[in-house]
Amino acid sequence: MPELDALRARVIENYLPDAWGLTRFAGIADVTDRAVASDLVVSSLEGARTAVIAVGLRERQHAELLGPNGRTMPGPETNLDEYLELFELDACVTDCVRAVGSAMDCMVAASVLLTGAPLKVQRAEGSWFLRRPDQDRPSIPAAQEDAWDAVATGAAREGDSPSRGWLAWSLEMRNAVVHRGRLLRTWLNRPAPGAGVPQLLVRTDTDVAYLMRMEPHLRRSPWLPDMHALTTQDRPATDLWLPEPTQRTLEHMRNGTVRVVERAAQALNAIWDSGMPDFVWPADRWDLARRDDGWRVALAAEFAGFEPDYPAPPPAQLRLHRDSAVRAVLAQKLLDSREVTTGQP
Repeated sequence: MPELDALRARVIENYLPDAWGLTRFAGIADVTDRAVASDLVVSSLEGARTAVIAVGLRERQHAELLGPNGRTMPGPETNLDEYLELFELDACVTDCVRAVGSAMDCMVAASVLLTGAPLKVQRAEGSWFLRRPDQDRPSIPAAQEDAWDAVATGAAREGDSPSRGWLAWSLEMRNAVVHRGRLLRTWLNRPAPGAGVPQLLVRTDTDVAYLMRMEPHLRRSPWLPDMHALTTQDRPATDLWLPEPTQRTLEHMRNGTVRVVERAAQALNAIWDSGMPDFVWPADRWDLARRDDGWRVALAAEFAGFEPDYPAPPPAQLRLHRDSAVRAVLAQKLLDSREVTTGQP
């Protein structure tokens, strides 16, 4: 991901504790907002990179577990390890599509901040690349509107290539596996070998159902509950699942995710090259305020770990990668400034 890596390097180079974060955000008067916005850019780009790697890892693991020739279905002699591998195959799909969504969410968040789009950054989601939220838009310079359009248009184009709607489908699939119950899945017979491929005949007493090689297929409409999808009138059964097997779907999703992230990063690199001379930074619209309210937050704040008395010694020092260390330095600088202002340690 050369474009993403180049963008991350340039952002980190511009991230200075003495400037309260990114020097490009010098127009944000409130130093806390500047520090938070700057750090969200860095963490979002790092999050996108981590998520893309996760997509690739889980796609590869799924392919290895399935094997090049599919699998047979569990039978009377199936051992526990084989059952666990089938569960692991499902987990790979869930983790893969979840990581696709995370990569998009993170890239959208970074794009909102670096283009100065007046959107709530901590609610950023991948679908904003496909259609910008329809909400009140305060006036911002035309150059920033063009900047957002350049990022989103390129990302949306990749989200429709080589198969229209694949990114929208992936985000719907992510919502289904994360927020809803388990959808009915299917395994279909592997295609018959082509002409000229020798056939192997086996004499056995085992039921043929346990000998046939099968491949999993993902649902065509994961946003529909099973009873809606399975009872749609005039819809053939072959239209309930995608035609290609799951391992091929995940492979294309992996490649497409890299393309979308790289195209968005490429546009952001070009924006960075422009110097952003006339950009305004709508920090008030980004909604950067600290989140300490809400009943669930209050309840979660009571959690002190499952073993709060575990005798872990306090760290004598923190060891961080240099890119992370500068963020810790800025956090300490911001904390020190509050102590000076309030007189409270």
